[in-house]
Amino acid sequence: MQKHIYFSILLLFSVFYTSTAQKVVSSNPIPFNISKDDFVIIGLWHNNPLVFIQQEKQYELYSFSKQLSTIEKIPFPNQDGHIVQLDFIVLDNIIYAFYEVEKKKIYTFYTRKYENNIWSTPNTIIQKDASEINKPIFNIVHSKNKMHHLLTLLYKENHKQNIDVVVFDNRFSASLSLHHEMSKENAFLNKEMAVSNIGIPYLLVTDVPSYKDNLVEEIFWLSPNESKSEMILFPISLSNHTIHDFHISIDEIQQILYLTSWYGDGKFHDSKGIFISTCDLQLTQTPSKHFMQIRKNNFGEKADMDDLNIRNISIKNNASIEIIAERVYQNNRTISGYNPNLDINMMSMNQNVRNVSEYYFDDIFIFNIKPDFTISWTQNVMKEQLSIDDYGLYSSFCILENEKGKIFFFNDVNKHNERTFVSYVNSLGDYSMSEVPKTEALTRLNILTKAAKQLDKASLLFPAFNVNMLQFILVDYHN
Repeated sequence: MQKHIYFSILLLFSVFYTSTAQKVVSSNPIPFNISKDDFVIIGLWHNNPLVFIQQEKQYELYSFSKQLSTIEKIPFPNQDGHIVQLDFIVLDNIIYAFYEVEKKKIYTFYTRKYENNIWSTPNTIIQKDASEINKPIFNIVHSKNKMHHLLTLLYKENHKQNIDVVVFDNRFSASLSLHHEMSKENAFLNKEMAVSNIGIPYLLVTDVPSYKDNLVEEIFWLSPNESKSEMILFPISLSNHTIHDFHISIDEIQQILYLTSWYGDGKFHDSKGIFISTCDLQLTQTPSKHFMQIRKNNFGEKADMDDLNIRNISIKNNASIEIIAERVYQNNRTISGYNPNLDINMMSMNQNVRNVSEYYFDDIFIFNIKPDFTISWTQNVMKEQLSIDDYGLYSSFCILENEKGKIFFFNDVNKHNERTFVSYVNSLGDYSMSEVPKTEALTRLNILTKAAKQLDKASLLFPAFNVNMLQFILVDYHN
């Protein structure tokens, strides 16, 4: 089911920004096969939007003006092998590329940069021969200041999980390179990880694999010792609770490491509330633990905390924490039909049976947590999104956030019609929502809201599709 969003939203945003110089512009269409091609909104480069687009085996970076006219296309160098994943950041107008290449079961992770109109030669960070093991899994994250990068390689060897950990800087020089073998039974590396602004890596190890529905009874930080000679485990006490849906945050100002998740009373109990553990960035203290129970009436009649997925965590200047969660669930069912004009003997020959998957992306919940780990306020942004057999491609939401509050963009769909809403939640939890009137300019575009990216404090870039064409829409509220 396709959904539309329409950007006549200037009235609501005038509450959020004092500027009246709002504008909405769109790029020219770019041929795009949604089932085969790919794109990534990178950010700003020379103060202009930068996007990566892959079409078949052609890789290019598009630099757009503020009016979204194409300034230049930067071809990404051809690779000897298959690019498995590709990531970009921009710092000081230098484009950094991080990518994995597979060739004849040899997996290599490369980096290179684009500076002064030239791509540097590729730098090899990790290479692994997978001819005798299962496919290795690379994962990379970047520090907030974009100056340090954490790369992990996970693979199974001798019936044990093995992890290679490398931290490197923007000169592609490694400050840390360690190997760790999981000697503990029932120990699994979680997909969540982080690296600080000074290059300290933080990984999570749990007693069960990191699937959404798995409830964890044991969890550990995995981080280097003081001499950086080995990776060691630091236990986090759960006080006989279970947790799931982990997120790591780093407060670089207060030098605090946060682990946030949902908690329950055991594997056979529903979720009860929010769990937060904190520790100093050197992991010299015993991690603290805080359990905040949430009342069921905060979620409405049909809400189930087990359906909540944490989408975003913000640590404020006053050390308060804001958690944004979305209610997401899936329903699989079988549809059968028959021709009533046929008699009972012929009915089995005319049955039409098919399986469908329904994807629900419903209300958004905001929890504001005080520095003493009590709940200050909660807010519920109501929405309903249902689609069938599309993995919720056009569902979910995006956020424009600054110190004044948050604006949520989303498509709201029920059984009778399609509507588009923009919701504003300020720093005190006050909430307003406005239905967006439909305009003619962009009604034919299907907006992929969850793939939008905030470029700075007052602008968002949205991708949009229309009949095998890709376009970008810039919503800008600068003076």
